[in-house]
Amino acid sequence: MIAQGQIQRVLATQLDFADLSWRFSPIPVEEPDEALAVSIQRVGLLHPPIVYPRGDVYQLLSGQRRAWLAVRRFNCTALPCLVLPPAIGDDELLVLAHEAIACKRAPTVVELALFGRKVLELLAEEQLPALLSRLSGPAMTPFQLKRWAELAELEEPFAVALHQGRLQEPVAREMLTMSLPERLTIFELIELLQLSAGNQRKLTEICRELSRRRRVSIRQILAGEEIREILDHPEMNAPQQTAALMRHLTACRYPELTAAEQEFNTWQARLRLPDGWSVAPTRSFEDDQVTLTLPLANREILQQCLPRLQAALASENNF
Repeated sequence: MIAQGQIQRVLATQLDFADLSWRFSPIPVEEPDEALAVSIQRVGLLHPPIVYPRGDVYQLLSGQRRAWLAVRRFNCTALPCLVLPPAIGDDELLVLAHEAIACKRAPTVVELALFGRKVLELLAEEQLPALLSRLSGPAMTPFQLKRWAELAELEEPFAVALHQGRLQEPVAREMLTMSLPERLTIFELIELLQLSAGNQRKLTEICRELSRRRRVSIRQILAGEEIREILDHPEMNAPQQTAALMRHLTACRYPELTAAEQEFNTWQARLRLPDGWSVAPTRSFEDDQVTLTLPLANREILQQCLPRLQAALASENNF
């Protein structure tokens, strides 16, 4: 059982707003939060910040934004805070900091990453299993904790996007292996087109492959004339630009497959199939086999036509 703190009024001048070492959100405390501001103005602080005494000042363990709004916007000179005992250990502080988030909702990827980094800063390797066994939520292993902590190296724009769900975790991990200019180039395109999870992964994967194959940077690939024409097209909306971009990148990645698709589409157009009929090749054009699909009104018609179709296919002329 963790030693309980006491609710006390703490002078605003004693709160160390410069120390954000216990803040696990990538969003700056100064970022506007009008809903929270209106709530504080109307009824005050419903959830006191959790603070820990360090000499003459108090570190904010939780509630940094609430405290910042109360002091900076509403000029509060003192706040009711849950003051933890000075003798509390680092492991207990970590459990409380995690619980302050987990009791409200599941932590985001970035919150877990920043929490993981803090754990690794404060505790030795042999202390990790005991701490992790005390955390609420799904069980976490030391290996998983270290994996989360890797994402704490992301710069603020990427971390905020990952925190808010605009950037996917696998893509963020890929970005960690890139130079800063290259991940900025990928990220700007993801943000511009508001790419889905699948398209984010596809964009990153193709760009990495083309960069290795051509021995040029990702920035050079995405600065190509064809791509600039797509992104600057005056009549395309974002979904249309995304579709065109993915077609172009796929063609660059698989030039032989793209050529085969174009040849097949040209051949199919020459067939002038009746409405509703379609012809499909095998996947990736592995052989010359094709599949003909045609609609029939009911099963009886299929039974009537099937013998003739089978006879025609079995004949030497195949029609």
